[in-house]
Amino acid sequence: MKTKAELIAFVKDQTGFHRRQAHSKEKSGDQERAARHARFAQDFADLKVFLEEIPDDAQKPGRTDPPGFLRIGDIDELPEELRMQIKISESDKVDMDIIEAIDGFGGTAAIDEILVALWRKSDKIHERDYIARKIYRLTRNDMLRSVKRKGYFTTDLSQENEDPDDEPDQDSIVSQHV
Repeated sequence: MKTKAELIAFVKDQTGFHRRQAHSKEKSGDQERAARHARFAQDFADLKVFLEEIPDDAQKPGRTDPPGFLRIGDIDELPEELRMQIKISESDKVDMDIIEAIDGFGGTAAIDEILVALWRKSDKIHERDYIARKIYRLTRNDMLRSVKRKGYFTTDLSQENEDPDDEPDQDSIVSQHV
């Protein structure tokens, strides 16, 4: 992925190109193409302003996996010999499935969406309270964050909770979804 500075340089080049083309087409009498290039030049100029207003820290990836988090993904596709060597408890598998489910929704999901995604993955219906407790533990272990929209959770660890000093308590997670 290109950096913000590289994108701004590209947009600047495009603005200049379309301004030159607009001027050239106007001189040759092609008003329709001149107007189109002028619109493109203005759109690129607006895009440049927009890009410049984005804070530099906004392009940093939000998710950083905490120590101890397994990033091996779906182990079902691995050969049986390798799966036998990997020490992952059923509880850890559910944790990884929850995080994978949230990532599948763009990094933010509600417990209902998580339950459906888990069912689609394994054809197993998980109890809502069990998943709510798992989510609570994942938030306490800084593997998930609660977001401002009630009942939603994110894998973007750069997002703040509603109140940074107030971790979501298990009762509120369970009661939101009962």
